[in-house]
Amino acid sequence: MTLNKYSALFCTALLAASSTAGAAGIEKGDKTLSIFGSLTFANDSDTLLLSGAFGQFMTDVLELQGQVMMISSDSDSYDYSVTGVGVNANYYLPGNNPDLVPYFGGGGQLIFVDAGGDSDTELGLNAQAGIKQFLNESTTINYQGMFITSDSYDATILSIGLTIFLE
Repeated sequence: MTLNKYSALFCTALLAASSTAGAAGIEKGDKTLSIFGSLTFANDSDTLLLSGAFGQFMTDVLELQGQVMMISSDSDSYDYSVTGVGVNANYYLPGNNPDLVPYFGGGGQLIFVDAGGDSDTELGLNAQAGIKQFLNESTTINYQGMFITSDSYDATILSIGLTIFLE
């Protein structure tokens, strides 16, 4: 069985386990702590992505976040790392099901790139969209797609993360 099959089985089990999610809601003043991560093993490289954000809802549908991101890739012929620090604004679209809340947003980052010994600092922009699936009143699983662009670095990142709503 390949790693992709294990990933598919894990995601299916996770969704099945979370099908008993309790009623939830987002309110002005809520504070959030989010963590995203992935580890990819390929034939010629290994890549680690870690991302974290701290946010606060300014209204019932608008969240402002501070974000930190780290990507490190080790390959047979080329190593690089990217570190980003920035801010995001996410707009939430609550619907009939309070346990599934889609969102979209964007922001800016200060990006530090180290590619094969050459270092550079750049300004970058990002756009993201996703869905928060509430497991209970204070915990969500996030399914997110993000696009990041700067002068020398572009990336499309699909990830799953966890958000905890802080009291």
